Amino acid sequence: MDDKHRTILRKHRTALVDNLEPSKLLNSLDVLDDDDRDKLKSVQIRKEQAEELLDILSRRGPEAFQNFVAALYKSQEFLAKRLIQEQDSGIDVSTLVRDDIGMTSQHKQILRRSVQNLHHMDLHKMLPYLSGLLDELDKQSLLNTANPASQRVDMLLTEILPRKGPKALKVLCKH
Repeated sequence: MDDKHRTILRKHRTALVDNLEPSKLLNSLDVLDDDDRDKLKSVQIRKEQAEELLDILSRRGPEAFQNFVAALYKSQEFLAKRLIQEQDSGIDVSTLVRDDIGMTSQHKQILRRSVQNLHHMDLHKMLPYLSGLLDELDKQSLLNTANPASQRVDMLLTEILPRKGPKALKVLCKH
């Protein structure tokens, strides 16, 4: 997480700890892994859970703040608005609303967990089934043999399909 975002979280920490309901956010936070979720679920007191969540988020990558605010906006908009209104937040509310179009966090998680098992996938055989979902740039990226096949499968599962919505996972599973 960027220092400017850590500063925003510190500034609003008391309000977040007092009001945050971490259990509503856990499945929407893509920056958390299963161990993080288990650790947070094991904390029984909501305020302590909120403190632990904020501590974990501050140690995550640059996408952590955006991911946190997006999840917060969906479940506790009044708290998200406090963070968004900060001068250095860099958050555009329209991107938070548009995020509803993509896959659910559970679907994204399924894809991330499947990457290793699906590295053997033949993209040439899969593309006809996905053609209705992919634009030309996606197809070019997936067919670019300058990148190893496993890297292209990884890109499909972790970058391209999550942007295409829930239907993309259904198409992938069907074929």
